[in-house]
Amino acid sequence: MAASTTLFQILATTTGSLISVSDGMQYGWTSPILPLLMSSSTPVQIEESDVALLENIYLFGALLGFPITIFLLNRIGRKKTLITSAFASLSLWILIGFATNVTALRIARFIAGLSANINFSALPVYVAEISEKQVRGRLGTVVHVMALLGTILMYSVGPYVSMTTSSVIGATIVLLFLVTFSFMPESPYYLLIKNQKDEAQKSLERFRNSEDVEAELVEISEILGEEYAERPRLLNLLKIKSNQKVLAIMIILTIGESFSGITVLFMNVHLIFEDIPLSLSTNTLAILFSVVMCIGCIFATFLVDKAGRVSLLFSSSLFTGISLLIISSYLLYKENVEISGYTWIPVATMMVYSFTYKYGVGLIPLVLASELFSTNLKAVGVSATCFTFVISSIISISIYHYFKRFGVYVPFYLFGGFCIFIGFFALFCIPETKGKSLEEIQELLNGNSRRKSNYEEIK
Repeated sequence: MAASTTLFQILATTTGSLISVSDGMQYGWTSPILPLLMSSSTPVQIEESDVALLENIYLFGALLGFPITIFLLNRIGRKKTLITSAFASLSLWILIGFATNVTALRIARFIAGLSANINFSALPVYVAEISEKQVRGRLGTVVHVMALLGTILMYSVGPYVSMTTSSVIGATIVLLFLVTFSFMPESPYYLLIKNQKDEAQKSLERFRNSEDVEAELVEISEILGEEYAERPRLLNLLKIKSNQKVLAIMIILTIGESFSGITVLFMNVHLIFEDIPLSLSTNTLAILFSVVMCIGCIFATFLVDKAGRVSLLFSSSLFTGISLLIISSYLLYKENVEISGYTWIPVATMMVYSFTYKYGVGLIPLVLASELFSTNLKAVGVSATCFTFVISSIISISIYHYFKRFGVYVPFYLFGGFCIFIGFFALFCIPETKGKSLEEIQELLNGNSRRKSNYEEIK
């Protein structure tokens, strides 16, 4: 496919994903900022009890984002939802930049979770609906790459500049998003849903860089007509067989993503490396961990539309699980055997984990959510996926703190085993969407076309 036909799709995805850089900065915000807030030179006085609250209130905000996202996506559209959320992101950076008390920081962190949930639900939907099937998976990974770049940016500047300066950087990125993305068209799918056929045609012509879009426009109109033959209802996720299948797949995958231990590792890297003599500082390790993860995400960008979603998810789950089992075994033997000469093992294994996690387990579920749910239920489906991730992340953290009393290696054995299970679940239970249009995917889910098993395709 000529690059000229996808150039505007790439431009819209890139400018839209700028908001993910801001979200990534907020995701990693507590790691470098909390030590500053607890130091004698803190710009805002906080108590010990505020530390956990500033981390958890982010997740509470994300939970509230679930119903708001569904409402906005269906009521004002994909583009306006992202722009509305961007104004919320801008406000939180202003709050942090001028904060003089912990209440302002709490409000900002709550808004951060809320806006991140909206963005990570709305942006994949927008990207999936503007993209041609040959590049849809690749463009879907850009959201994750940009978010990781935001986390790396926060880890890199947060410890060395003032809280106000890092907030100015975050606010500048949001403003850049607003200036550039505001000129992008709305999704042609949403415009057709709202019976704005002329606007939908103009949007599709722009994204395809061609005036010859009549056939694709008719195809989209027909599938939307079938999907919206009856009013979309939340219960349709549970009543219709194809939706039940997709919902079950996404719940299992999303729980698997959380139970890969990623949230636990991000919050407890210092504990894993405790008492291990290393020349690298904790902050350097955090940056390195994120950089390797970003490389894994970029690696997936070039392969997701060639190798396919399922093969990447299978290999990622397998290697991520093995990495966790190795880390667990190291932590187990460390308590009983002298292994001081092997301190490189946890560092090397953590880097392998960060790479393999992000090219599949930490990436493919959201790409699949934007593809598998039918258009009339995409908003609620993708939002439900993000909601499940937040809830299961909270549960995974609780499991970690409960089982680590029997040895810190115990929960990681559990997480590693779950990752391997997810790999085989993907191989045998998930339909491959590589190279298929959104309409063809719905036909596949409804049993209207034959497909080879993933095992056959990989062979």
